[in-house]
Amino acid sequence: MIKKIVLVLLSTLLLSSNNIYAQSNTISISEKYYAIKNDDTLWTWDKDENGEVKDLHKILDNVKSVQNGYAVGNDGLLWGCEEGVFGKNTDNVPEKIMENVECVSNGTTAIMFKKSDNTLWGIGSNITGEMATGDETERYDEPVRIMYNVQDVANGYGHTVILKTDGSVWTAGTNEYGVLGIGKNIEYSLKPIRIMDGISKIYTGETSTFAIDENGTLYHWGCNYGNGVGIDKKSMLYTPLKYTDNVKSVCSHWGFNLVLKHDGSLWIYGDSEDSGEGYTLTNIDGVSLYNLPKKVFDNVNSISEWKYSDSHSTLILTNEGELFEFDVTDDDKDHLAEIKANKIMDNVKLPAEQASVDRTNLSDISDKTEEVQQSINSLTKANIISGTSETEFSPDKPITRAEIAALLLRMTAKNDEDGNGGFTDVTSDDWYYNTAGASKKYNIIAGFEDNTFRGDETISKVQLISLAARTLRNEGRVVEAVDIADINAPEWAINDLSLALQEGLISENDLKDMDSSMTRADAAVILYKLFEKI
Repeated sequence: MIKKIVLVLLSTLLLSSNNIYAQSNTISISEKYYAIKNDDTLWTWDKDENGEVKDLHKILDNVKSVQNGYAVGNDGLLWGCEEGVFGKNTDNVPEKIMENVECVSNGTTAIMFKKSDNTLWGIGSNITGEMATGDETERYDEPVRIMYNVQDVANGYGHTVILKTDGSVWTAGTNEYGVLGIGKNIEYSLKPIRIMDGISKIYTGETSTFAIDENGTLYHWGCNYGNGVGIDKKSMLYTPLKYTDNVKSVCSHWGFNLVLKHDGSLWIYGDSEDSGEGYTLTNIDGVSLYNLPKKVFDNVNSISEWKYSDSHSTLILTNEGELFEFDVTDDDKDHLAEIKANKIMDNVKLPAEQASVDRTNLSDISDKTEEVQQSINSLTKANIISGTSETEFSPDKPITRAEIAALLLRMTAKNDEDGNGGFTDVTSDDWYYNTAGASKKYNIIAGFEDNTFRGDETISKVQLISLAARTLRNEGRVVEAVDIADINAPEWAINDLSLALQEGLISENDLKDMDSSMTRADAAVILYKLFEKI
C-alpha cells in the first residue's frame, strides 16, 4: 500500500543550446532517450547512477520522428538505431532499413510501420496473430503488407491496434488481459477485428489499450499490470470503457497511466484493484487513484509514448520548451512512491497544432438510408471519395467507369504515371489518362475486347461489383463455390460475383438488375464494404 507521494523537481542539467523538435503527428521525443533538435538532427543520451544526463551526442541527420530506436527521416527513410527485431544493429550505428516510411511502432515482439501511401507493413513474431496478417505464419523476417488506408498503428505485448483513415479502430493478436477490447471469450484473433469508430488517436501499453475520440474522450481496456503474476482479474477491462475527457495523449506504465489533457495538465491514474505484487500506485494518501486522479504537472505540451521496459519514466515537454524526464520510482522497502521531474534541457521547439478537417458535412444525403450515409461519410473522411462541392455529394448522380477506376486505385495505393494502357479511346487530353494505364497494369480494368476503356460511360452494377471483387482477388482472396446460377449475369462475371457474395460485398438481393446503372451513392456502399476488407 502506498503511503504518500513526494513530488521532487530536480533541475539537474541545463543545456540551453540543444533544441528538440517535436513535430505534429509524429513522435519526436522517445523513451530510451531519443530526441530531435530543431535542425532535424537526432540525439541520444544516457543517465548516470544519480539520474543525471550523460553522453549526449548526435547520431543522425534529417530526422522527422523517432520511436524506441527507430527513426524516420524527412525523406521517408527508416533507420534502426539499436539492436532490434528489424534492422539488427549491434554497433550503435544507425542502419538504413527501407524507404517511403511515415511512422513506426515498436512493440515487444513485432514492429509495424506505415508508409507514405497509408499502407501498413510489419515484421517480426506472429505467434498470437500480432502481425494482423490473418494467417498462421509464426514469424515474418521480411516486411509484409498488412492493410491499406491506415492512419496510425500501435502495438504492445503480442497485440496490435490499427486506426484506419475513416476513424475506425481494429485490433489483432492475443486477447490476454482483454487488450483487444472484444470481450473475454476470444483468446486471440489472427485477423483485425473492428471495435470502435470516430477515433482520432490510439495508444498501447504492455497489456493495455487506449483510444481518444474526436471530442477528446479517452477510452481504455486491458490492464496495467503487464505479464506479472498475482493479477486481480477484477482489474481487467474486456471492452472499451470511458476513462476521462479533454485528453490530448496518454502513456501507460505498470499499475498507472499518465494522462495529458488539452489544458496542459498532466494527471496520474491508477487501477481500481491492487495486483498484490509490489507497488502499483493504487492510491495516494489512502485515496484510490481510480476514483480520484491526481494532477502532477501543469503547462505540459506533449509526452513520450510507452516503451517495453521496467522503467516508469516518461519524457514531458512543457509549453515553455523545457524537456523533463518524469520518473516514478519505488523504494522497494515500504513501496513509497516518489515522483521526480528532472530537467534535461531548455529551448525545446513545440509541435505545431493541426486542426482536423471535417469532410462529412454533406447536406444532400440526409434522406438516404443509414448505410448509405455511413458509407459516404466514412469514405469522404478517409479521403477516398469527395463531394461535388463543400456541402454536396450529389448521391443520385451517375458514376463513370473512369471515376470508379480512380477510386479503386486510390483505395489500394496504386498509381502509374506512364502510358494509357494502350486503349484506343484514351488520349493524353483525358483526365483519366494515367488512371486507365494504372488500372490495366494492376488488373482492375482490362478494357473491352475492342481494346477500349470507355472511361466516360456510366458503370453498371455488374461491372462495379466485378471490379470490387477483382480488387479483392488481387489481394489473394480465393473464390469458393457459391451457387448463383439463376442470376442474369454475363459468364465473365460469375466468378467475380461469387467472390463478392462470399466476402460480403453484396447480398443475394443485390444479384438483381445486374445491368442497372450505378449512382454515386450506390457505388459508395459497395466501395466502403471493400474498404473494410482491405
